[in-house]
Amino acid sequence: MINELKQGLNFYLTHLGWVDFAAYIWMFLTFLALVSLCIYVASKSFFAGFALMIVTIAGLGCGAYFMPKLLDENLRTRSLELVSTKQLEYSNTLLVDLRLTNLSKKPFNYCKIGLSFYKNSGNTLRRYANELKPFLRENIVLKDALDINATREITHAVNNFRAQDYNVTTSSECF
Repeated sequence: MINELKQGLNFYLTHLGWVDFAAYIWMFLTFLALVSLCIYVASKSFFAGFALMIVTIAGLGCGAYFMPKLLDENLRTRSLELVSTKQLEYSNTLLVDLRLTNLSKKPFNYCKIGLSFYKNSGNTLRRYANELKPFLRENIVLKDALDINATREITHAVNNFRAQDYNVTTSSECF
């Protein structure tokens, strides 16, 4: 668990740009300014200060959750399409074909694609729970440059895979 956190932190510190850092610093400074406003308001009215502090903490959580998505959609736009999956008949190998297209204004030098395999279910609640806890996760790392408006076809082999009735979700982060 600690290694995963360390690897994730190292990944983001290595690949985030100055705009990303500026946005996070702005969010933190706004939080500090609102906390100081909460302290001032709490000295006048405890209930109003407490309510403003709750709203400030909720705002920080929402900002931390939505900031990466907003930056990703505006700075590093891309399209990832799951083309097909094919189970090889005589081995426990699954072939996954993907198509990654760079739609941003800058070329990508590094992309990390995630595949999550989860069991299908007729029950909506159970299917959602399975999506949150997939039975297999695979990561594909592309270190080759992907030019502006270029498309790359990717074929990935998943070994020791013999599941029946499953769904696949894809995610990507490119820098």
